[in-house]
Amino acid sequence: MESRKKLKDEQMRSILFEYYESKGKRLRFFEEFRLGRKTRADALLITEEEVIGFEFKSDKDNLNRLEHQVHDYERFCDRNYLVTGQKFKEKAPEELPEHWGIYCIYLDDEGTLQLECIRKAQPNSKRMRLHNQLRLLWRSELIPIIRKYELGGVTTKNKLELVRTMEHNLSKETLHQELLESLIERDYTQYEN
Repeated sequence: MESRKKLKDEQMRSILFEYYESKGKRLRFFEEFRLGRKTRADALLITEEEVIGFEFKSDKDNLNRLEHQVHDYERFCDRNYLVTGQKFKEKAPEELPEHWGIYCIYLDDEGTLQLECIRKAQPNSKRMRLHNQLRLLWRSELIPIIRKYELGGVTTKNKLELVRTMEHNLSKETLHQELLESLIERDYTQYEN
């Protein structure tokens, strides 16, 4: 039966990205985005309101690393989703914190990809810290924010010192908006590690 066909990760990504992009809102997706030193988010969605993390588990995957991945996603994302095929549709709710959302992607009887929201993600307020999110920015993205708000010299400050300067001088709301704007507008021609 066609609906039981195992989907590849790329197929799952394409329908999820199309779903969000079809809403006509200003946003940006990043794939394989490094969160800290050890984890890469399968996808991050940056909107004008929040950072949403997506961990994909296709029918060819397993859930062995999920607990560790959940911990890392929660340090950086405002909300999170597990995107799964039918294999983990029933098991996923048991494996995730209640505030994580779940999407299931599958092929219907006509062979068309379908996206089903099993559970909508709720805000992640326990572990997420704005400080962690600000560290997602490049030093070259922090400097214009420092200058915009006239927070002092930047030439001798490293990335962490720039983040701390911003945290001490700007409201959380302002920091969050500047973060989102910088990520949406990220220019990879200015690539920096």
